[in-house]
Amino acid sequence: MALTIHQKPLYDLLHSGEKIIYTVKDLQYVTNNVKVKYIARVYVAPKVQDLGLTSNLAANSLIAVLKTNPNSAGVGIFDFGAILDNYVSPDFEGGNANSDGSSAQFSSFKSNTYDQQRHDIHLIDAFCANQNACRYVRIIFNMEGAGSLQGEVIETQNHQTADELVIFNGYLQNTEILNEVSGNFGYNLSYHKYILNDDNDEFLTEAPKIQYIREKDYQTLAFFNNLQNGGTPGSFGVGSSNEVDSIKIQYYYNGATVGSLITNVVTNNGVINNLQTDSNRKLTYFGVGTANQKNNGNPQPSNWDYYTVQAFDGGVAISDIYYFYKQEDDCKGFETIRLCWLNKFGTWDYYNFTKKSIRTFSKEAVSFQSLEGTWNGDKFSMEGYKGGKKIYKSKATEIVILNTDFITDEEAIWLESLFVSNHVYILSQNSNDANNQGTLRKYVEPVFMASSELERQTTANNGKKQYTFSINKSKMRKTHRT
Repeated sequence: MALTIHQKPLYDLLHSGEKIIYTVKDLQYVTNNVKVKYIARVYVAPKVQDLGLTSNLAANSLIAVLKTNPNSAGVGIFDFGAILDNYVSPDFEGGNANSDGSSAQFSSFKSNTYDQQRHDIHLIDAFCANQNACRYVRIIFNMEGAGSLQGEVIETQNHQTADELVIFNGYLQNTEILNEVSGNFGYNLSYHKYILNDDNDEFLTEAPKIQYIREKDYQTLAFFNNLQNGGTPGSFGVGSSNEVDSIKIQYYYNGATVGSLITNVVTNNGVINNLQTDSNRKLTYFGVGTANQKNNGNPQPSNWDYYTVQAFDGGVAISDIYYFYKQEDDCKGFETIRLCWLNKFGTWDYYNFTKKSIRTFSKEAVSFQSLEGTWNGDKFSMEGYKGGKKIYKSKATEIVILNTDFITDEEAIWLESLFVSNHVYILSQNSNDANNQGTLRKYVEPVFMASSELERQTTANNGKKQYTFSINKSKMRKTHRT
């Protein structure tokens, strides 16, 4: 009997934050040898060809060699999720459609490409390939053992190479349903509408399909692309599949269309639309906000109520329609604070807090007792500014309490993802001043969620619903040292 892969993930597009289980088996070798261990060599790379083959292993993509003893059933069980989760991360900036840095398509901000001017992912004019959110994985299994207790442990040449996987920086809730076939299990992204193939499929967000946006707001939507067969086994080979080749935007006013249909073609501006085996091209961001559109040369009509966004392949709609209604700042003069946060797909969600916000400051001071007068001169001299207790340095933290408007049940559940997110930012509106002023620290400011409890509100329980969140600025306000 030869070594076999006895259990593997059911799908080959996987959340990195989940259990990624493989079971390998060679009962004959386990029975006839001692000191037996199953071996797994794990390869991670941005391009599938960099993973190496069994005859030509790519040492630079080898990230771990794991061993396990046969269990009581004689098999070896590996969970690679905890390891692989370290090799994907959020995308904070724009970048190149090619992971190896070769000349391709860079995302742009106000027509300046990323190689000319670095920019945050939220500010992209049109499209941007992911830079860190996806990676290819290949695992090669083998065994080692000895013929006797005194014998030398030797690794066999009886290896088995698993199919390539693509992992992305996502996780699942414990209540989300998994599919199982012959012991292989996984989450069917296509069944749950997250692979764009039909006109009811969804972008990588749990946000409601009706959202609200101001005339100068930035926002992105993310989607999987260049996947063959919708993420089922063998989906990353050569062949055809539904691919997003354009995203169309249409404005409306008083129920009628206004302005021309805006067609954003997925062949430039930071992404390439094809099945090449580069992990950067498997997940794409699109600048859907009003500010993104304006910077891409598509300003809003003079009068509009809302606009729609939908993905297409060859003129056929392959996503549901998303609606963005115009939002104004509160008429009472409340400051609107726009937050963006990392959602469970490892992409970004956005929300405007338009009601009363309260800013408070807390200070932690380090003090000392200073001498009164001048002791190191020709004569002792009294000065009024000397002596007494002095502050050596202060640490000042800004706290902001945010309030939503009245929200729907769907929005209430969605905003729970903001409450639990580890990456939260205040996102500023588009500025029309010249870029030579600079852009670093201009649009994105890190904060963290200070609220420790959130009660889910529903119409049945609470009637009208408003949420209050408390956030802390992540960076201390600076003060002079004495």
